Amino acid sequence: ASTDGTLERVRELHDPRIRLYSNSRNLGHSGNWNRSLSLARGRLIKFLCADDVLYPDCLAAMVALFMAHPSIGLVFSLRDVEIEVPEETAGRVWRAKHLQAHEIFGDLDEVNNGPALVRRWMDSRFARNAVGEPTNVMVTRDCLRRVGTFNLRVRQRADMDLWVRAMFFHDVGFIGRPLARYLIRSGSVTNVNRASSLSWMDRLWLFEGLMSYAEITNGGW
Repeated sequence: ASTDGTLERVRELHDPRIRLYSNSRNLGHSGNWNRSLSLARGRLIKFLCADDVLYPDCLAAMVALFMAHPSIGLVFSLRDVEIEVPEETAGRVWRAKHLQAHEIFGDLDEVNNGPALVRRWMDSRFARNAVGEPTNVMVTRDCLRRVGTFNLRVRQRADMDLWVRAMFFHDVGFIGRPLARYLIRSGSVTNVNRASSLSWMDRLWLFEGLMSYAEITNGGW
């Protein structure tokens, strides 16, 4: 349901590898992500959100980890964070707080035990998105079949909610260098949700989702 000329630009590419779909109405960011996932055909799923950038070696580096370690369900990397308006205080504060959020996990290896990372994340009360935004993440289709897709009730932390569920059931790959760039825009969905406090129940929905898995509730978590 884009109105910014995206459809027209993509139609001009005439590349048989590209499949273009448009929604008859705006589904919201999580609804659109879920529709995209339902249309995906590959064994591996790579996200790329509006305004963000993948670096040239991003796909090759992430795919190599999956190929070498079949137990991995999710791979994430570091990412750069660019602020559209550099002098904007809110953007600079967000970048300072979240750029190194992966440090919540402690020392990370190339392959990590997912439930152990979830435990460390839980100890921080899921205060920050320690994995990052969708653009610096790749997952397997089998992982999504096991844990489901994005929770439509979660307003701001839908990606983080999915990462937590995925990590509980799979090993996690980590690449300790930036493979993507995340852009902070003043009018983005993220900033609107943050400014309007629409995400205040997100952590409650996250915990409710975790409690729906017998492996978690019966395991003493």
